[in-house]
Amino acid sequence: MLGGCATLPVKMSWSEGEAFDDFSKLDAQKQAEVLGSLADKLKNGDETTKCKALYVLGKAGSGAETTVPDILNAFQKKKATCKTNAAYALIKIGSAAVSGLIGATANKYPDVRANAAWALGEIGTVSTATVPSLVVLLRDKDPYVRYYAAEALGKIKGPVVPDLMYALGDNNPEVCKSVIRALVAIGSPAVPELLKILKGRGSAAKTNAAFVLVDIQVNDSVPAIAEAFDALDDEGKLAALISLIKAGVNVERYLPVIVKGLERNGFFSMMLEKALERGGTAAVPLFAELAKSRSPKIRSTAVWGLGALAPMEKGTETVLLAALADENAQVRGMAVLVLGYPRGDSQKYIPALLKTMEDKDYLIRKRSADALAKIGAPAIPAIFQLVRDESRTSHFSAIGKDAWLPPGQKVSKVELVSKMGAPAVPLLIEGLKDKDQAVRDLSSRALAAIGSSAKAAVPVLVEIVKSGNHRDKVNAAEALKEIGPGAVQAVPVLVGLLLNNEPNVKETAIEALGKIGLAARMAVPELKESLNGRPWVRINSALALWRISRSTEGMSVLFSGLQSGDLWIRDLSLQKLGEIGPLAAEGTVPYIRKLLSENNQQLKRAALQVLRKMGDGGKAAVPELIGVLKTNNLDTDVRDIATEILGSFGPAATDAVPVLAEALNSKFANYQEPAGTTLAAIGLPAVPALIEALKSGNSGTRASAAKALGKIGPAAKEAMPALISLLKSKDSRYFQQPLRDVLNTIDPAVKPTDGVGNN
Repeated sequence: MLGGCATLPVKMSWSEGEAFDDFSKLDAQKQAEVLGSLADKLKNGDETTKCKALYVLGKAGSGAETTVPDILNAFQKKKATCKTNAAYALIKIGSAAVSGLIGATANKYPDVRANAAWALGEIGTVSTATVPSLVVLLRDKDPYVRYYAAEALGKIKGPVVPDLMYALGDNNPEVCKSVIRALVAIGSPAVPELLKILKGRGSAAKTNAAFVLVDIQVNDSVPAIAEAFDALDDEGKLAALISLIKAGVNVERYLPVIVKGLERNGFFSMMLEKALERGGTAAVPLFAELAKSRSPKIRSTAVWGLGALAPMEKGTETVLLAALADENAQVRGMAVLVLGYPRGDSQKYIPALLKTMEDKDYLIRKRSADALAKIGAPAIPAIFQLVRDESRTSHFSAIGKDAWLPPGQKVSKVELVSKMGAPAVPLLIEGLKDKDQAVRDLSSRALAAIGSSAKAAVPVLVEIVKSGNHRDKVNAAEALKEIGPGAVQAVPVLVGLLLNNEPNVKETAIEALGKIGLAARMAVPELKESLNGRPWVRINSALALWRISRSTEGMSVLFSGLQSGDLWIRDLSLQKLGEIGPLAAEGTVPYIRKLLSENNQQLKRAALQVLRKMGDGGKAAVPELIGVLKTNNLDTDVRDIATEILGSFGPAATDAVPVLAEALNSKFANYQEPAGTTLAAIGLPAVPALIEALKSGNSGTRASAAKALGKIGPAAKEAMPALISLLKSKDSRYFQQPLRDVLNTIDPAVKPTDGVGNN
């Protein structure tokens, strides 16, 4: 609202304030005493006291009816700072306040007239004088008054359509929006007048009338709209079409107008497209015709409508198959997208989707893979055949044909098949036996990606480890590794591989045994022997020993690796200790602290990735993390990880509050949100810094600080006055509702209308 309360107490500190919640339970004598005291405060108190009194009277509701004259007196004074609180009290009192509010609509002060209009709308009582008084305010010279008058008329829904039509031509866009909302609320009774405007020439209100027709529920007015259609201009016809479609009318005869509208840019074409998409099966013939358009945009709209909204209707298959081969990428992409939704006829599209898997457009390839993944196991035979064909005709790997693409552009068939999960496992087991190496590669790697759910494949994988060629053997061991404890049957054959000197075989077997864990105890002697091997074997054997037997000997090898003169060995040892996690913190965190103090950004990043796995054992690194935030102004990745880790420590990271507050006040938006999140995690010790941040001149800082206080919750009650002050200021106009939500989270007793408004 336009006026604001000078102060909003979080808790009343005087007797009337303590009584307001149970006012209705007081006896008549006590009620009279409380109301008399409050009336006296309205007459003789300072502005703060008056605001408190008005707040309490609002809570008393209709029981405060006898104080209406005193409230109106406070409400209509020029210098009163509690107009919104007074209006709030009158709203809660209800119909007994209507007569006085009608009188206030003629007050000489604009903010009084605006608050009076708002209050009348909230009360919603229709009296013989309410509507005429509000209609007069539609022509007020102050835009705020006109805004709230229109809003009130929309809530009261009296016989005001002609007057609101006049207001559609208001030169203030915010007033026009309020008028539009009012007419939409009134509904079908407004349609005849809207059509008159739409048939007129040069009316400044024509566009706004069309907006209303788009949003209004017009089921009762379909004949009137259809009759007036030919007399409307292009904009009016589009608005009318949208209304007719939403009303479920068959608009096939308007096809030329629809095509013309869809070819336009702007609000009406977007709304028309959305209306068509909601047309359901009744719109199928229309979509089928639109699919023949020369415009890619219209063909794309038709594909979406047919595929997503009427997937099983006759004629849909022909349109979708044609769209998958369309010359335009937008149309192909839309067809692939709708095929990703659940449908009963998906399998017939498998060959076409396999072709679009090779599309030159990455997004289409990605969507095709997603659609095939949702079709699931029935698509696997066709994928195998595609892999066979590719392996015979391409010098690229059949399952990595897109290796030449940038990393983010690859669409892996392994990833595609693995997304199908456990239902794909039986077919992948058969694929392990295929004569084509590429199919076997795909099957074993997909099983590895499926992981523990591929346990049924273990017997076949074991046989491959025993007798397969080198490539199959490595792939099978890799799959057993990812299946993990479910691959216990493979332990003897994996132990045997520890004596194998073929490249990658022994290494993969060591990792697999470690992943299987305690059930691989028979491998301990051979793994201890491997501690004397080359660095990669030694370090991975140490991790495997720890996983299988919690061997301190294995962890000691990893700790000693941190002291190596070889940077590669130090880095690998650190990564393996990270896999052990908090139990390795005592020996790992000191080394991490040392790395964080160095200038090598790559080492810092690696150290932080391990530190986030150390749990509470990493709290000793808080000083170094603070140092990272002070010195890494350009490397946002390092900053973000350090900030996140500090948040995981909660109040133990209190020493970081100053540097986090500095980041929160930064001009860089990507610093503000992470800093606010971490300050929220630190909790109560961060509240003073967050309160200070609410005063910042940077809107992002204010928003992040408020959000953080909301996450802290009731413990941030100290921030209520600052939050309320911000809510009432112009600085909050773009995030009013989030601020109200924060206030409610901290103290649910504070309601959105409790004297809080915009100055």
